[in-house]
Amino acid sequence: HRERDREMGMTWHWHGSKAAFTQVCLVGLICFCCPGMFNALNGMGAGGQEDPRVANNSLTALYAFFALFGLLGGGLYNVCGPRLTLFAGCLPYVLYVASYLYYNVRADKTTTTGSSSSSSFFVVVAGAILGIGAGLLWAAQGAIITSYPNPSRKGRFISLFWTIFNLGAVLGAFIPFALNFRSENSGRVTNATYIAFMCVMSLGTLLTLLLSNPDSVVRDDGTRVRTHTSHEPLPS
Repeated sequence: HRERDREMGMTWHWHGSKAAFTQVCLVGLICFCCPGMFNALNGMGAGGQEDPRVANNSLTALYAFFALFGLLGGGLYNVCGPRLTLFAGCLPYVLYVASYLYYNVRADKTTTTGSSSSSSFFVVVAGAILGIGAGLLWAAQGAIITSYPNPSRKGRFISLFWTIFNLGAVLGAFIPFALNFRSENSGRVTNATYIAFMCVMSLGTLLTLLLSNPDSVVRDDGTRVRTHTSHEPLPS
């Protein structure tokens, strides 16, 4: 009976809403919806636009700020925790796609090639803000993936996360294909494409609110995840 109760406890810790397995899957779904869709969007080339200059300038700003906030993200995660850090990291993904939607709408209204300088500047600024958000998101992701699983299951959990995350780019690629298969827009995607990406990214942002505090997360062996603040000594 004791062995059966132990197995039942393992099953609950494995499948419960605060289980490490559940939390890692949830982080995978969040990254499926946000950076996964980002990869699908940029996989079209030039962010779905005919002129690649705006997308190139935006990505330059993005990765410049990403490099900086990738260093600072760990400290912010320690202060804010996973839920707030990932929420703040996901919101800029929606803004980034919204800037392309705005650029696309302005391109439909202009009589010259391309869009006005103001709409182009918005895309670049949105890219810089996304660099900040990406630094927060990936810092939080790394902390969760490496600290939540048991050492014996860490490789399995990491593989699970990357499988779910990369499915976002794979399945997300069907969005522009389905919405632009018979499109008459030459060289760029329709507004509906950006709206669809924004909806998926918004869902991912809302999923961050379901994350549990690290101290309440239970591993599959029944032990809890232990966190330490900067003034607490590490266990010997």
